[in-house]
Amino acid sequence: MMSEENKEENYLIRNLETGFLEIHTGKEAYFKLPARHKRLLKYKLRWSNPSNCWISKSDFDLCKTVIERFTKIGFKDQGFKGKRIPFEKKIMQRLNKNILIAAKYDIKEKKCRDNHVVHLRRAERIRQVLKTETDRFNKLDLKARIKLAEDKAAVALDKATDAAAQALEFRQKSLVLELNLSNPKYLKNQLYQKSSNPVSVKYSGKISIEDYLPFTDNIAAERLLVAGRFRTFQEQTQFYKNRLRIIGSSLDDGLSTFYGKPVFMSKRWAEDGIGRVVGHQQEQGTLVLKLNNGNYIEKELNRLTVLAPTHDILNTLLSKDGTINESAKAAGLKALSMIKKDNLLEAMHHIQKAGLSKLCMVTCDQYLERQKELKKSLKRSPILKR
Repeated sequence: MMSEENKEENYLIRNLETGFLEIHTGKEAYFKLPARHKRLLKYKLRWSNPSNCWISKSDFDLCKTVIERFTKIGFKDQGFKGKRIPFEKKIMQRLNKNILIAAKYDIKEKKCRDNHVVHLRRAERIRQVLKTETDRFNKLDLKARIKLAEDKAAVALDKATDAAAQALEFRQKSLVLELNLSNPKYLKNQLYQKSSNPVSVKYSGKISIEDYLPFTDNIAAERLLVAGRFRTFQEQTQFYKNRLRIIGSSLDDGLSTFYGKPVFMSKRWAEDGIGRVVGHQQEQGTLVLKLNNGNYIEKELNRLTVLAPTHDILNTLLSKDGTINESAKAAGLKALSMIKKDNLLEAMHHIQKAGLSKLCMVTCDQYLERQKELKKSLKRSPILKR
């Protein structure tokens, strides 16, 4: 058991905003913990410097063993804190968090690269002094200082490279999450998982929360926990359905869907092989293109190439068949971020340089067929009718 004077600083609490269990303990009390409790802390939780406490790696409703063991040795259970955050808001927070972390790593990268340049310049200045130095001992000292400056420059460059890699990783996380939310295949899969979720199966058709609450001593805490879990399930289901409906209503079967988009063609028709769609002929099934030299031409759909729908590109990049290496995948994800910013031409060039043209680009008629199939599948989807 913990001593009386340490009881006040030793407590655990469930954070409704994050969904995690927090264990607060002082440094002195931590060292007095039994060895098995320390092992449990390191296995099930992680230390958070900003929060100054131990935070569970999984949801707090999966930490019953941790709660039981620590309450037995004197930790006070303070129940719940904060307010439950709606699912859609959580998604936006996750997106913003990844973007903010990437921005922090960008700042760190710039600072490290600046330090790299400073150390290299210092080494160069010392090298100039060394050319005119005649004293043997001074030369040895200057050479040592050059070596030290070069070592510091190398360390700064390594740190900058690591920071750039971290920034790219968090940008990719944010990008993949955002693109998944516009990917019908991903959304349908999420809805299917929610429909077979034990929470929905067990509690479907129940009139009130009290009908399915287990009997426990702390009935108020259980009610809050189960009600929150069921509400989250309902919010997730509705969120994914709404996203699918938005995608279905935004699909256009007509040729006007290509307006303003750059397309690739044979260099026999355009010097750089690029044109921008400015109109179409519905009866002939052709697109009117403006070339970079100011001329206009009219071409059939099967002779023009565009980027595949973003969800198709994402599925291709994330496939696990081993056909795409990591560098090509990184280039593809970078191209997707450019598509999101409407830099389609630059995205096309990245796709081509990465050797992904056959996988990530389609003819205009193939693009329209995919859009039509997608719209039909969304209309007849039984998931949306529930």
